[in-house]
Parts: sequence; C-alpha cells; structure tokens
Amino acid sequence: AHPELKKIIDIQLDVASTELCYPLFFHPITPDVDEVLFEDKKIKISTFPLNHGIDCNGFLFEEKLSPRKLLSEKVQEYNIPIDKLKEIKQGSDFTTTDGIRIDNIEITKENRIPDSYAFCSDTKYHEEIVEKIKNVTLLYHETTFMQDRSERANETNHSTTIDAANIANLSSVKNLLIGHFSQRYQDKGLLLNEVRSIFDKSIVASEGLTIDFSDL
Repeated sequence: AHPELKKIIDIQLDVASTELCYPLFFHPITPDVDEVLFEDKKIKISTFPLNHGIDCNGFLFEEKLSPRKLLSEKVQEYNIPIDKLKEIKQGSDFTTTDGIRIDNIEITKENRIPDSYAFCSDTKYHEEIVEKIKNVTLLYHETTFMQDRSERANETNHSTTIDAANIANLSSVKNLLIGHFSQRYQDKGLLLNEVRSIFDKSIVASEGLTIDFSDL
C-alpha cells in the first residue's frame, strides 16, 4: 500500500489503544513507478501507476511459464541422455551423436499456458497501462459510469464501460471483469451489455464471486 496509509493505521490503533492479536506487515510501494513486489519460481507480482485524482496503483499477477513437456517417444527415438532433458525442457534444441540438430519443437510440446490477472481499480481512461497488461487472462477494470456520463467520468477521474472495453481490446486481454459501479446503477446488466457491445468476453464482478481460470 502507499506509505501514508501506515501513518493512518498507526494513529487509529494508537488512539483506540488497540493491540492486534496477529502481526501486521506493511509493505509500502512507490506510487509513480513500475515495481516488482514479489517474485519466485511460480509467480511474479508487479505494480504500476494508474491515472486517478490521487495516487492509485494497479497490480499484475503473472504465473511463471511452465517448462515444455518432453515427448517420451522422441526421447527414446533419439536416445536422448538424462543429463540433457532439463535443458531441453527449458527450450534448447538437441544434437545427436551424429551431429544432427533436432529442433526443440519436435521433441517437446507446450505445457499449460500460464495464467495472468491484472487489477485496475480507480482510474480514468489511461492507455499507458496497455503494454503492461498485454494478453492477460483476466483484466479487472473499473466501470464507474455508463458511456452517457463520460464527461462526469473524466471530471472524477473514473472510467466508463466503453473506456474499459477499449482498454481490454487494445491490450488483447482474454477476459474482462468490470466493477466499481456508481450506486445509481441498480441493474448491472445495463453496464454489461454496453461493455459487450465492444468487448464480448466480459463479466460483472459481484461480492463473493469466484472465477476458475480453467473455465476462461
């Protein structure tokens, strides 16, 4: 979270004389820059600036690319030694004892395509995020207003349904999840229909919604 939030939390806990029964770990981010927050062998989590009236950041969760799968029949056919299997799974070609190079694509197959999720909360239309969220499996993008209130959206640094749909198209995302609706909209289907007029693979966010990425 932004550094200033820790001051607010500390004041609230101090004024209320509250002692938490669990540890509180606060990891400040730098609001105006792209930054990697966490990375290991399985996942990478990054943050990037959005365009709002106050500092606001988006987040990108990227599953790491799984190694390619070896084709067992090809391993036997070319008599590939065990000590070569790891580098082949990482994408290397194989050269036989006769000096014949076998392309990696002939002896392996693609593993499951890694998933990714981008979360863009409070922001106005902001094309600078397009390259940062390119081709994600699922994009959450705020849609505070319908398009007929685009002027109000611009004034309040928020997005319309069409703004979100256009960002999804430009980013070539697989699926779009919309939320952060103005309370004036009781029928969320109206917003969804407007988004789908531009980007068909769209979903409405709701409390308790669970999304299985294998279904996307």
